[in-house]
Amino acid sequence: MTTKQGGSTWLTIATGITLTGVVAYGALRIYGASRWDEMTRELRQRLDAVRRPVQPQTVTFDGLLTAPAPVRKYFRKVLKAGSPMIAGAHVRHSGTFNQSDTGEQWRPFTSDQQVVTE
Repeated sequence: MTTKQGGSTWLTIATGITLTGVVAYGALRIYGASRWDEMTRELRQRLDAVRRPVQPQTVTFDGLLTAPAPVRKYFRKVLKAGSPMIAGAHVRHSGTFNQSDTGEQWRPFTSDQQVVTE
């Protein structure tokens, strides 16, 4: 075997190892994402299973009597007495996030949040 052939053999082996690593990384990433989604669905199902009906069912300002003045003022401004109470919300965010303390390393992100009141 000549040096050229030996070098070619090592290049082939290195390429094979690299490709195997890339495929393994891709497979693990796909598995991790699907597992994350499955666990999120399970957690949301557990959350929904223990929810209780919102009381009162409509907006009333009776419970605000002991709240600080700015809170009372805000709720009286944004809510209407008699409106249905909100039992939960599904919130989606997207934007960019700077991952550096000292520079500009903005990366896109998305988030998906389930909020419940009870």
